[in-house]
Amino acid sequence: MTEEPSAEARSQRGGPARDFAVRVLARQVVLGVGATLLVMSLAPWMLMLGSQALGVLWSRFAAVGTVGAIASALLGLPLLRRARRVVDALAMEPERLGPHDVGLVADVPLALTLRFVAAFGGASALLATPLVLGDKLDGARSASLALLTFATFSATAIVHFVVVRAETLRAIELGPFDAISAWLEHESVRTRPGRRIVRKMLLAIVVPVGLVGIGSVLVAHAHLRAAAEQHRATLATQVARLALEPVGSESIPRGREEAIEAAAAFGILVRAEAGPTSRVDGEPARLPSGNLELHRTLEGVTREHAVARYRSELTEDAPTGTGTVALVAVLLAAIAGGLLGRALAGDLRLATRQVASLSTEAVLRGEAQVGGAARFALVAEVGDSVAALTDRFRDFAAAQQRALQATAAAQRFKQLLFASVSHDLKSPLNAILGFCELLRSEPLTVAQEESLDMIEGRGRELYAMIETILDAARVEAGQLKLAPEPMPARELVDRALTKAFDLLGERQVEIVIELAQDMPDLRADPQRGASALAVLLAHAMSEATLAKQGVVRIRATREGAKLPRIDIEHASPRTRPSHLEHQLEGRSPTLVARGAALRLSLARAIIELHGGRVEVSRGARGEAVVTSRWPAAT
Repeated sequence: MTEEPSAEARSQRGGPARDFAVRVLARQVVLGVGATLLVMSLAPWMLMLGSQALGVLWSRFAAVGTVGAIASALLGLPLLRRARRVVDALAMEPERLGPHDVGLVADVPLALTLRFVAAFGGASALLATPLVLGDKLDGARSASLALLTFATFSATAIVHFVVVRAETLRAIELGPFDAISAWLEHESVRTRPGRRIVRKMLLAIVVPVGLVGIGSVLVAHAHLRAAAEQHRATLATQVARLALEPVGSESIPRGREEAIEAAAAFGILVRAEAGPTSRVDGEPARLPSGNLELHRTLEGVTREHAVARYRSELTEDAPTGTGTVALVAVLLAAIAGGLLGRALAGDLRLATRQVASLSTEAVLRGEAQVGGAARFALVAEVGDSVAALTDRFRDFAAAQQRALQATAAAQRFKQLLFASVSHDLKSPLNAILGFCELLRSEPLTVAQEESLDMIEGRGRELYAMIETILDAARVEAGQLKLAPEPMPARELVDRALTKAFDLLGERQVEIVIELAQDMPDLRADPQRGASALAVLLAHAMSEATLAKQGVVRIRATREGAKLPRIDIEHASPRTRPSHLEHQLEGRSPTLVARGAALRLSLARAIIELHGGRVEVSRGARGEAVVTSRWPAAT
């Protein structure tokens, strides 16, 4: 168990995730604003909407863009909030994540792009409602404008997907390689890569072609509609003149009623109005009903002018030709995308099969051949890169083999060294310690007794260090043999306490032992197991002596089906669990504590050889607690 993070660490936590969310939202807003400006500049010209409504149209476009940006941000915030937690964990605590967590971040580009399209699509649909544009455009023009705006935003969504995907990949790269590779393996099992490549190729080709086709149909329809309106305006002018202007010197046209009826047969309602008019002569004006009205000054008539009202609509088959061409283009794009996707999937499948078929022996012999008749230059480059990588791997493998041989030789030399010097090291120490015992039987002065205590204490410390080094070498070489046998937990604790006091000498430390009533017998080596537990106890006793807090508590309990546990509570809260965990792993930041780290790591290894384990936690009063779990005797 590690320490609680500091306030500074907690404040910095989430930094990569916060940057990821901010960058994604910023790019989404920039793309929405850019698409809105593009529509504002191109739509009136492409749809031939005229200059009289530009001011209103631009203000409406700005409103639609604002609504779309706000809606897309609101729709994307829950998704980004979930992704932020995963990105934060990728950078700070990757061990807590699984493949589905990485997949959640990987799905962000598509999910966010769909929300982008939905938000701006709904905002674009507002342009087709009379509430937004009023009577500035008729229904057909409003629908065309809404559809063209949606097509523009959908085209921007392709760029949006690419940009967000780049940011997502940058965030995923914060995580470790193991989490990413596990996600890739999970994806390869969940979906077939070949089908996924074909689908992506179809989307990459069909969607742009389809959007261009929609724009082409709308532009063609707008030009046809403008041409039809111009033709009807000319026809209405001619009909009004023929029906209402006088013939010859007569002041009143002959057969006016018959001429008006004949004009009505062409769909043009003609009448004469007296008095002045505010309309521009000869320029059609659109009425709220969708009809067009044209005022024309009559020649030879001083107090009247002609008014012609008509409707200009395209026939149903007018845009059929352009729509057919667009549909054929989309179908051809779909066929081309499918063929290209299948070809790319085939090349990648071949390259993957060739890489998977490589063996270590073939690489070491230089017989690895990756590549072939790839139809795509990108796949061929991948094959060349793998071939170059195999060459480097061959050099690395040869160097690693030499390193392994050198390590094996060094290991054999170390074993021989320890086997040869262990007796030579311990024999002089045994003689020194034995001589100290003999001297204690003689009458000594106080100064001599203190000197003898120092010699004996340092000798025992040196003896324990030599035993620790030799046992560590045996554990590393796999030659440490244990002889576990059933023994009561109290006996194991008493043996460990005796050895701990031998290691430390006289220390003013109070030991409190608490054993549960249902504590079973433990299976432990009487010598090695007690020595390992003694090292843990001696470390706690030494820390208590240094802190001048002389109570070390030993508690033995049983937790259901789990391994029985022996807890050693340190007396001083200054002992940090993280530092103790590092020492149990054999790591120490200072040279002074490396001997203790070696003893603690060896004790942990011996307990694990018994089938148990050692854990570090923090007690209720903030003190470190070392828990050793031992197998129960059956």
